[in-house]
Amino acid sequence: MRYMFKKSSFLQARTRWCTSFHRLLLTWNRSTSVLVRVTKTPCSSGLLPQQAHYFSRDDVTLPGFAHFFKENSDEEREHAEKLLAFQNKRGGRIFLQDVRKPERNEWGSGLEAMQCALQLEKNVNQALLDLHKLASDRQDPLLCDFLESHYLNEQVEAIKKLGDHITNLTKMDASTNKMAEYLFDEHTLGGKK
Repeated sequence: MRYMFKKSSFLQARTRWCTSFHRLLLTWNRSTSVLVRVTKTPCSSGLLPQQAHYFSRDDVTLPGFAHFFKENSDEEREHAEKLLAFQNKRGGRIFLQDVRKPERNEWGSGLEAMQCALQLEKNVNQALLDLHKLASDRQDPLLCDFLESHYLNEQVEAIKKLGDHITNLTKMDASTNKMAEYLFDEHTLGGKK
């Protein structure tokens, strides 16, 4: 079953298949326990690792894209582990849900995969902003500082980087021009790693 977005934009409608990713539920202990939906991590769904392996297949062979998505996957996993460690340190309880496999196994182009990754980063950023607002409303400066120090700036940088890549791929018409996609892979993403 597909996880549906509100029909607010063409990109969201087009990428709704890539939004079924794992949600972490954490108990946040303050004076009373509050159940908080903390974040949606694309890493935990297997989407970013799946993208990395797709681009390293022998019939696709775009090692720069593969390396890019592998690095992003590793970074998102580290972020999730850091958040879980922070939760444990504060005496909270962690409730994990089942992880669904990505609903898509094939990517038409690097541009398409980047667009999906950008939408995921935006969703994660919004979830972190919502959590920051909740922490601020509950007067929890420790959690606010933790989010500001470890997540919020990095999310903005990741969104900017993906947006820049998408802009360059679009200008090169990489969705239809495979040579442009290859050149982007080689010269921008570093090619063979």
